[in-house]
Order: sequence, then structure tokens, then C-alpha cells
Amino acid sequence: MTETNGSGGSGAYPTKTQALQAATDRIEKEERSMTDEKISLVKLISKAEGATEPSCDLDAEIALLVGWTFTKMKGDKYPYWREPGVNKYYQRTDLLAFTKSIESALTLVPDGWRVFSMEQTSPGGFWDVGAISGNTPYTIHYGKHKFLPIAICIAALKARFV
Repeated sequence: MTETNGSGGSGAYPTKTQALQAATDRIEKEERSMTDEKISLVKLISKAEGATEPSCDLDAEIALLVGWTFTKMKGDKYPYWREPGVNKYYQRTDLLAFTKSIESALTLVPDGWRVFSMEQTSPGGFWDVGAISGNTPYTIHYGKHKFLPIAICIAALKARFV
């Protein structure tokens, strides 16, 4: 039997203990969810850092992480993608090539952030990319990779989620 305060019936309220337990359960569930998201992000950043070249599969994983959704239409070979906040579907081949295009990679930089440096360590060497927040104290995240768009992706993903 559940203990409640009040006069009983449909207007009864849970006890303070029950309300606190429900809140604790909800917070624990949210923390587990956030932890799973953080693990996914760390794995994706690690995957990007280890990529040997631009990849459509990596682009798709990035798209899902930043809120793109997809729908597979019956009879179609490829799914249709939808950008967050845009009521338009794109075919798989139209998905932004985050790891191949500098312009597409820059779309990952979150609002309030900007890329402040893109430097190549030596000709044919790695690219160092820095993303800085607009808030003070400033937060800076770096991405490093042989391919400039992938270095931008790494810095932008860190800025978004780390």
C-alpha cells in the first residue's frame, strides 16, 4: 500500500520521501543517459582522430550526434536525411561531407564559438585547429589531423560537447 498525505482519493499527493525518491531516480536515469552520450562522443572523436581519410560513414555518425535524423523510404536504396530545424529531406548522397569539405565542417562549430586558428605544422603535415568560445573566461578546444576538414570536425565536436 502506498503512503500518501492528504485526504485520500484521487487528490492525494505522494509523501516527501516518495517525491525525493522519484526525483533521485529521474536524476540517476538522466546521468546514465548523459554518460552514454559522453562515451559515444569520446568514441566518435577518437574515431575521427584515427581516420586515415574522409569517410561517408564518419559523416553519418557525426550527423546523428549533432541531431540529424534519417528515414529509410520503402524501396529506396539510401535513407533520407533531415537537418535539425530544417523541414527538408536530403538523400544520403546530399548529406554534408563534414570530413571532406571545410565549408561543411565549419557548420559544426556551435553558436557562440569560432575557429580562431588553422595552422599546418609543416607542408603535408598535420593541421592544428582551435575553436574558442565567446564567453569569458574563454574555453578553447583543439583538433589535430592530417586533413583540415577532419581537424575542424574534431575541434567543433569538442566545442559542442566537451
